[in-house]
Amino acid sequence: MAGTGIYTASKHAVAGLTKAAALEARQHGIRVNALSPGFILTKIAEPVVKSDPQVYETWKTFEARQGRQGKPEEIGDAVALLSSTQMSLVNGHNLVVDG
Repeated sequence: MAGTGIYTASKHAVAGLTKAAALEARQHGIRVNALSPGFILTKIAEPVVKSDPQVYETWKTFEARQGRQGKPEEIGDAVALLSSTQMSLVNGHNLVVDG
């Protein structure tokens, strides 16, 4: 989206740092992964998003791309899965959770 260059650059930086940290920490048995959630209308974001009709319409457009409105607990489920021993071979990964 136009006007989001700084935001986009920071997201790419997190992905790169995740890979670098994973390489450095694996010798100590530490896994490093990142999680990139889609648009989640949280209790913190809701007043800001709904205070401006144009922002709210944009938000709904992003949610439509996801196919439905995501719930905060779904992000927590993804974090729990990524942190579990079942995912012990996953290291340096950016899990996108956006529907």
